[in-house]
Amino acid sequence: MWICFLDKSTPEKFIQEVIKMNSDIKTVNEKIKFIEQHQDLYRQYLNKQIAIMDYEDAIEHAEEKGEEKGIEKGIKKIALKMKHEKISVDIINKITGLSKDTIQNL
Repeated sequence: MWICFLDKSTPEKFIQEVIKMNSDIKTVNEKIKFIEQHQDLYRQYLNKQIAIMDYEDAIEHAEEKGEEKGIEKGIKKIALKMKHEKISVDIINKITGLSKDTIQNL
């Protein structure tokens, strides 16, 4: 039934019969007609959905950046504690991956 409904070459009379026999197809047909009659509202809806997805992407990106900064801050804090314990800059560099200049500037 769905193939007949979706096939553009199906005669309109047959499509109407299919719509009468299947409530799901009837519902989809009603939604299609609504969208066709209210293209401006549908466009607004799509734009809002795009804006929501963009916002969610921005939030996810900000969270990732925050995590990265938090991890970096934690590594620097540990490196500073190691430095206070008189552990060599070379070892701190090897363990934390921080540059020797960064370690010396802590």
